[in-house]
Amino acid sequence: MSLIPGTIGCAVDQPGKMPDWCEITLTHRCNQRCFFCYEEGRDIAREPDLANVKRLLDEVSKKAEQVTLCGKEILLRKDILEIVRYASGIGLRVTVFTNGQAFERRELAGELVEAGCTGAVISFHFPDAETFARGARVSSKCFHKTIKGLKNIRDYNLANPEKRLHINTETDMFALNAGRLAGMRDILIEALGGGGWKMRIGALLPSPVYDIGLGHVLEPVSDRRAELAEFIESHPDGVPLEFVKIPLCLLPPDKAHLSLDVRYMYEGTRLTLNHADPEKITVDDISTSFSRDIGGKMRAHPYRWVCRMCNLAPVCRFERVDWNFRYFEPTREQKPFPFTDLTAGGLFARLGNEKKNLRVVNGIVRFLRKSPFPEEELISALTLKGGGGARLTGVWIDREPLFTAEFKINGHSIPLLFRPPEKKAGSVRIGAIIKYFHVEPAGGAVELPPGILSGLLRAINRRRFPDIGKWGGEKWFDMSAGMLFQAASRIFGSRIWPGIGRFGCWLTDSARLEPSGELVFEAVHPSLARAELIRRTDRPVFLLSLVKGAGAEKLTRKEFVMLLKSVFGRLSVGEFRLPDVPYEDVINGTACAAFDEGRLFFGQTRELKTCATQGDLILSVRDLRDMDSGLTFHISRYREGLPHFKRVGNLILWYSNGELTGQFETFARLLAGMMEKMVDLPVTQESIAGWRNDLSEALISAGLSEKIAINAI
Repeated sequence: MSLIPGTIGCAVDQPGKMPDWCEITLTHRCNQRCFFCYEEGRDIAREPDLANVKRLLDEVSKKAEQVTLCGKEILLRKDILEIVRYASGIGLRVTVFTNGQAFERRELAGELVEAGCTGAVISFHFPDAETFARGARVSSKCFHKTIKGLKNIRDYNLANPEKRLHINTETDMFALNAGRLAGMRDILIEALGGGGWKMRIGALLPSPVYDIGLGHVLEPVSDRRAELAEFIESHPDGVPLEFVKIPLCLLPPDKAHLSLDVRYMYEGTRLTLNHADPEKITVDDISTSFSRDIGGKMRAHPYRWVCRMCNLAPVCRFERVDWNFRYFEPTREQKPFPFTDLTAGGLFARLGNEKKNLRVVNGIVRFLRKSPFPEEELISALTLKGGGGARLTGVWIDREPLFTAEFKINGHSIPLLFRPPEKKAGSVRIGAIIKYFHVEPAGGAVELPPGILSGLLRAINRRRFPDIGKWGGEKWFDMSAGMLFQAASRIFGSRIWPGIGRFGCWLTDSARLEPSGELVFEAVHPSLARAELIRRTDRPVFLLSLVKGAGAEKLTRKEFVMLLKSVFGRLSVGEFRLPDVPYEDVINGTACAAFDEGRLFFGQTRELKTCATQGDLILSVRDLRDMDSGLTFHISRYREGLPHFKRVGNLILWYSNGELTGQFETFARLLAGMMEKMVDLPVTQESIAGWRNDLSEALISAGLSEKIAINAI
């Protein structure tokens, strides 16, 4: 069995170190329309002409010894031979990356070699013509063209042993070829022969995917790992085998050194490309490289709390477990697992030198060990030791930005989806409000005995979650929305949950977060009348109103009073008196009920909805270097449940509409200091003229007057 030979180039056997190499994309045309093509989303609206290609190759020659010419399909360029000839003439080893159809023309292999091409990487992802037609979205005849092209290359190489075109095939793993890699290898051996070429197995890069009737692109990690173990053991001699762009946990531990990315790191090979910008050559920021920001990449990793514990994280490619697009969303079976016994040193020893480049690798491992992520603290909290008999049995990512935690309680398994706070232009539907998460049963409603689910929620709500600030900067976590949820959690806890909470015969069947900062709970009556309970998180005011045109005209006064008593009775700490109900006004939508500081009263809808911001001092602040960047600061009387930056006496300073960073944080600290002078002043425009002058002087003294602008006071 032949795996990786002692020395390997990108596509050509070459004594010595693996060469630095570069991929450049020179066309957006293709004769296939593969549903997963990562080039589909690239901004390559035009092909560079020959003069620009030559300039690009001149830049490549300063950074690399080998160039791989890519496209979508590079061999569709009519000037491909001239491009190859120029690249070869300035000292570059030239490889083409192609789907192989063009080699149906028998003369092409020889023409490329005569122009200076040393090798070709030929993509071969589909196990048969029918699957090819489905996945490549072209005629099945093109599959046979590729096979014929491979046979033509074989015939050329047999006839020209001194001028071979070195061949790598590349097969990316995904659902359509799951369990069929061995059969695909047999097809390639029949076409190319039993030796003189290499087989490369890879993983798809997460990318936009066309709908071809697949619910999911990826397959379970354990199934693919088992297939690869058998595949490697049965691999024939004469066909070197290597793996690229895959997480190492897909490979059997004793075969992890077969990763081409590990070899790149071992050899210190530098990768560059021009995919992002046709005019520039850039460092490949997704490659394994000692210079990569492993901490930054791990922060955006959905399974970072698992992968950071893996000894091989510094030498691993994360693509397969780093999903960004639909159809690449992971399943429960996609959860990776860390290697704790196998080390990078052990891998490097299989390549010939255990100590090579280990200093940097070990430094990265130490960094990861010292950098716990909030998920670990959260999972520890969800363990619920002694929490009402509930036991955490598993945590996995279902789809970004969700994760699922499964609990066992009283013999029942309850999977709960935890959705980090999102703030969008429109309403955001939420489930239970727990701390700063909204939580809902996985797979919809859960049929459980009464009290089981609500008891679990109460147990979870008692746990100590990571401080919300630890999640700041995550790509899927909205800090401002998180603070809104955190404020609401202090009021509601797990007591109001769509589908579970009831107010008498009224069922709370949905809840949403509005961009304005309102949490709206909807309650529906058997008559189909609907009511909204609105909680503004910047003031402890609850508003209850009927939704016009939703069966409200069928509702009796008695049924509405029942809702009032149930809702405000739950929210009230003690007894409260139910005043006369202006029922007709409520039915007409011109009045609503409000509960504020233990009092229930009625008023005009507009008046009650605006009362939440009265009495605030509001400052809109902009960064003069970026006028689109700004924050809104509020100085208010202290309100229970409102997260704030600083409290001074009975005043609090809080902010909204952005993140507290840079100049804004400096400004916030300045405001906090100025609040000392305001403690005894009523917060009105008329009484703070002197304080406003002091603030202007403080801005000048702090050097902020030329950096920020206060647009409104």
